[in-house]
Formats: sequence, C-alpha cells, structure tokens
Amino acid sequence: MHVAQNKVHIDKVIPVLLALTERTKFSSNATSCLRNIGLETISELIKALESDSSHNVRTAAVTILKDIGANNADVIAALINALKDENEDVQHKAATALEKIGSTAINTFIDSLNS
Repeated sequence: MHVAQNKVHIDKVIPVLLALTERTKFSSNATSCLRNIGLETISELIKALESDSSHNVRTAAVTILKDIGANNADVIAALINALKDENEDVQHKAATALEKIGSTAINTFIDSLNS
C-alpha cells in the first residue's frame, strides 16, 4: 500500500489504521501499514498511546514507535510515561522498546526519576 503515492490524506488514514489494530484479523496489516508510513505517524501514535481506551491500540502504538521513533525525544518521553500504563502488556512493551532504543532512552528515564 503506497498511501503517499495515492495522495490519500495521511491524517485521515492513521486513525483508521490505529482502530484496525484493535481487530485481530486486521491488526498485523494495520501495524505494518503504520510502520511503513513512518515518521508522519509519530504524533498520532503518541496521542493513541496516551489516551486510547484500548490496550491493544496502545500496545500497537508502542510497538510501532519503537521501530520508527528511536531518536525522537517525544517518543522516548511517551514510552517512559507508558511504563505507568494501567495495562501490564503496554508496560512491558514500553520497557522493551526503551531497552531497544538504548542509552539515550535509559539516560532520559534516569533523568526523569531524578527530577
């Protein structure tokens, strides 16, 4: 799916794809599409991670953010906040994502504990 080539409005596609991550049948494809769209999804993924009522959507957001936003300070901050999510799967995925990102994320996490 080449969303940009089809001149589809990304800002309208991203919420639909996020909603599809809730449905098992479509989750894998929706996650893959969001990952392929790339950096343009970061703000919507962070918003979903912070406020979506579905833990499946929040978990998908963490997974995608881990893959596309490793050097983004907003992504790291959102992942750190996700460590406090009410759902253990989201917490675990966030911890794994921060571990994958590495020292930048770890240093930011330590700084957040000290402030």
